[in-house]
Amino acid sequence: MRNILLSTTAILILVSTSCNKDNAANPPAETITGRTPIAPQRRIICQLRDTVTGGESKITTSNGVDTVQLGSTTTTNANVGDLLRVELQMSSGTGFEWKVASDASNASPAPILLPQFNWSNGTGTITPVNAQKPGGSVLCIFEFDVSQAGTSVLTFNLARSWEKGVPPADKRVLTVNVVKPSGS
Repeated sequence: MRNILLSTTAILILVSTSCNKDNAANPPAETITGRTPIAPQRRIICQLRDTVTGGESKITTSNGVDTVQLGSTTTTNANVGDLLRVELQMSSGTGFEWKVASDASNASPAPILLPQFNWSNGTGTITPVNAQKPGGSVLCIFEFDVSQAGTSVLTFNLARSWEKGVPPADKRVLTVNVVKPSGS
């Protein structure tokens, strides 16, 4: 049996306002794929920490940031045209990595979420949380363009690629409900 230290699971949703006069002076940061989000594009950034709290989700709002403390499964909403960024924390040097295990909506001819990472191997981009600390925490980042209305269920597994037939050490499920923005 694996002993895995689990801390708090959280999802962080940041929504930039579309009619903010500061957008001209302070444009949104570019995405990990090197693209600049289209203003007035709404960004949803989901940060799923490397733990499972179990139980009900808890939502708090402070300074325009919605933080959701959640169990291993959660649901979020997005608009067509949004950029969905999922960040999962893990420890570097352990051999474990997060991978997208499934997304039933991407089997259709017109997928709801368009992955902006290598879908064939399911791995995201790795970014150190603290570059000064070797072997420290890293974020595995998955970005998706939200292309059409519908519901998409993303499953993420934390496992070692060389361990075949071994269940994942952790699993996260994110349900994304996508709607067309009002007025479009």
